[in-house]
Amino acid sequence: METKILLQNDSLWNRLQSFSLDTPNVDFPFSKKLAKEENWTLDFTAKAIEEYKNSFISVVLYQTELHQAKLSIKSGTCI
Repeated sequence: METKILLQNDSLWNRLQSFSLDTPNVDFPFSKKLAKEENWTLDFTAKAIEEYKNSFISVVLYQTELHQAKLSIKSGTCI
């Protein structure tokens, strides 16, 4: 993804990419709860979380607006 190439040396980008929404050593972490609630596969859930992180970086660093069309995760597609 182009964003990753542009931001690979940015400290905020690196911190966000290494941040996990899952609490370590729990039986039912956030990603599994999300997958279950949305009826997604774990692979798709990981991609959705990655897209949210990418969108967050775009909003914070470039002050862009987050558009519904960009994130159509609820419909089952990660763009």
